Amino acid sequence: MWTSARGPRTCRHGGAIVARTRVVRGALLGLLGPAIFAAPLIGACTSSPPAAQRTPDAGSAGGSAGGSAGTTAGTTGVSGSTGQAGGGTTGIGGASAGGMGGAFSSDAGDSSDAGAMDAVGGSSPEAGTVMSSGCGMSPPANAKLGQWTDMADPGNGNPPPIKAGNVNRGYWLRLPPNYDKNKPYKVIYQGAGCGVSYPNGSGKANLSGTGNGFQALWPFQTVDMGEAIQVGVDYGYNPARPNCFDDGNTMSNDFTFFPILKTMIESTLCTDPSHVYLSGHSSGSWWINQMTCAFGNQIRGVALATGGEPSLPTCVTGAHIASLFLHDLFDQLNSYKGILPACARALKNNGCTTTTCDPANAATTTSWPIPQGLTLPGNGKCVQFNGCPADSPVVFCTTTHADPGGQDHYEFVNSFIAPLFWNLFRQF
Repeated sequence: MWTSARGPRTCRHGGAIVARTRVVRGALLGLLGPAIFAAPLIGACTSSPPAAQRTPDAGSAGGSAGGSAGTTAGTTGVSGSTGQAGGGTTGIGGASAGGMGGAFSSDAGDSSDAGAMDAVGGSSPEAGTVMSSGCGMSPPANAKLGQWTDMADPGNGNPPPIKAGNVNRGYWLRLPPNYDKNKPYKVIYQGAGCGVSYPNGSGKANLSGTGNGFQALWPFQTVDMGEAIQVGVDYGYNPARPNCFDDGNTMSNDFTFFPILKTMIESTLCTDPSHVYLSGHSSGSWWINQMTCAFGNQIRGVALATGGEPSLPTCVTGAHIASLFLHDLFDQLNSYKGILPACARALKNNGCTTTTCDPANAATTTSWPIPQGLTLPGNGKCVQFNGCPADSPVVFCTTTHADPGGQDHYEFVNSFIAPLFWNLFRQF
């Protein structure tokens, strides 16, 4: 463990921004110095490739049945950029191929990042996986296995940033220690809370919070058994909120950046485009709710801690996303009531018979089992809403004064979050 003083940061409090100062506590993930990366934005990947691109999975037969593949068109909206291959139209980031059905699976992965995996269990692989166009290619030369790597830096341009419209954007990447260029991996895109600006060893700001300390990214590498590629998404651009995602803006640059970033990841690394997940904290969770609105047909699952429902553009409808919401009843920065509309939207989009988000209603919910050996703080418990598709549950976990030192915002008490969230991602 390490402790480092940090200056004021801004946090969302019921829609307002307040300055606070905290102490960073967490395990340093060995961030690296700058390295050059200028991968071309080549060939968008298809979520439903030809049968020849599907490879058998050597895992057990314990997986649940996958949905059927199909092509989903994008919705006309903010950016109007051309979507990914697969028959989509134009819209908020365009359209994606509808391979959200197919075989939702992954290989068993390596055991290099065993960590707390005993509390979570292994994966549930199926008969096959979908392969992106980056399969078979060596990863970018500067991507370090088993470590977070700064792949594009909007601060000082080293490594070169990604141009999204007229805005420079950046991201961080963590490949599994035993990354196999011929194995399609799940990808987890993460958004940190406001104010994360850690030195990464080279003296420049780490805007995506990959220091993995206070209010940074969840360490899925401790539980995923090497099954996932992690991507830390840098904040968007809003001069009024430079240290947060631009989560209150229906014209946010994130609607332009996310499809560019996703295409880059899938065209340079071996991923399974039918296994794309989003995870976040605080402002990063507000960002997730923007992305599920605009790109729901490209996302298999989401898990978010605190946050709220932002103002949204026209949303993609009918996108089934396995969803987990975690919120403390007495969160002083993001109100509990503020996240309920996002949960209700998930219930509606998933086609659940229950469309009112009331986690306390025993008539419309059933207990959702957490990983064996895991205890949620603050009398925490999880429920799933009744009447949702088996492959697209909506889960809501609540705690009560779980993190009073961090204003019940999971700022200091958060070690349970990675295994809790991975328990959802590994199943769907």
